[in-house]
Amino acid sequence: TKPGSENVLKQVAGFAGLAPAQYEACVSSKPLQDWLLQGRADATNIYEITSTPTFIFRGALERVVGAQTY
Repeated sequence: TKPGSENVLKQVAGFAGLAPAQYEACVSSKPLQDWLLQGRADATNIYEITSTPTFIFRGALERVVGAQTY
């Protein structure tokens, strides 16, 4: 984790209307952490996502991976 990144995330959550206690409950939730990690694993295994950004259109028919030239 980059220094200060948690503070930035907490600030963005506040802009979205989350109270500090709601933010803390969210980031400390083990079921939520497990769900997010499972989603990441599924994305890696099912859609073969290996870098960001990756966009998948119409399932896996069209893929845009990484930085693109314009």
